[in-house]
Amino acid sequence: MSPSHQVASTSTEPGTPGPRIPILDGLRSLVILVLVVHYTDSVALAPPAKAVFYLVQLVAAVGLDVFFALSGFLITGILLDTKGAAGYFRKFYLRRILRIFPLYYGTLLVFLIVLPAVSNRFENERLTVSQHAYYWTYLVNLAESFGWHVAPSTGHFWSLGVEEQFYLLWPAVVYWCTRARLRSVCIALLVVSPFIRLYLVHVLPETPAFHQLERFDVIAIGGLLALASRTPDGLVEVRRWLRPAAYAAMVVMVGGFLVVPVLQAEALFSSASAYVAAFVLVTTLQAAPETRWAKVVGSSPLRRIGMYSYGIYVLHDPLADTIARFGFLDYPRQGTIEALVYCAKMVSIAVAAGALTWHFYEQPFLRLKSKFSYGRPRDVREARAS
Repeated sequence: MSPSHQVASTSTEPGTPGPRIPILDGLRSLVILVLVVHYTDSVALAPPAKAVFYLVQLVAAVGLDVFFALSGFLITGILLDTKGAAGYFRKFYLRRILRIFPLYYGTLLVFLIVLPAVSNRFENERLTVSQHAYYWTYLVNLAESFGWHVAPSTGHFWSLGVEEQFYLLWPAVVYWCTRARLRSVCIALLVVSPFIRLYLVHVLPETPAFHQLERFDVIAIGGLLALASRTPDGLVEVRRWLRPAAYAAMVVMVGGFLVVPVLQAEALFSSASAYVAAFVLVTTLQAAPETRWAKVVGSSPLRRIGMYSYGIYVLHDPLADTIARFGFLDYPRQGTIEALVYCAKMVSIAVAAGALTWHFYEQPFLRLKSKFSYGRPRDVREARAS
């Protein structure tokens, strides 16, 4: 059993979350691929460069699902380790609020209220009260899916909506389920989700609803990994069936575009991506420290970027839009070199913004989490843990 596996599968003491897994911070640096796609998706590229862009786009899509699977793994693990602890629900939600709300709501305040109020460059993008409502209640995924108005450069907030809905519902699921039943719930979500997406493609063909309304199968497969990591050699056994499943999924992801209409192919891609993302995650968790993958993903620069990834992701598009509106740095419209130069500049700005917000804005809130540490579990819930 590798050291990384041991860290992934054990908790420090009953009723407390397991220790932080540093290599997973490095995995979060995949956010850079998402930025590259967002910053170059409107550029007219030459055919060879366009082919490379599509490849990066596919990898970035899987990278985003790695984030969802990682959330499922970490959050399910925290909930399993603290199940039955005093204040299980209250402390979980308060700790999530301190981690997620300050930056998100601060961003909404600046980019959706302050800037439109003080600058005529944003006057055409002022939102109505009802439009504000789905931003402040984490429902941008619904807005995007049903074609409601979404302010420029805030469409990526759909993924935050999916995450927040998961945080809202999953603690109760873990609390009321035995581990065996929780495993069945996760498997059921994996089986049902592809059919849900295909149905949504049928009833809402003009929107990306199949992708944005729910990614719970990707989160659920992360939950399966959390369950497996808490049994002896569980991740080893999961990886045995996950490897062929991931290879088959890659065939579906690529081949689907050759044999079925585009929307159905995209729905199949979204479902198959869960298995590839989970394989990347479990491979990272099981990577021995001396392997090349562990050395790269666990390197200090990538771990640092991963630590700032939430701020980088939240801020990257609003920053690019604001910078362009004030004329500091315009979006390139064509040219590979221009796109690469622009992308390098904006990625640097986004990483710097993530670092600044982490150190000078998020940290005071994160320090408050110590006031809501988990206690030891009560016996009343212990019977449900097995």
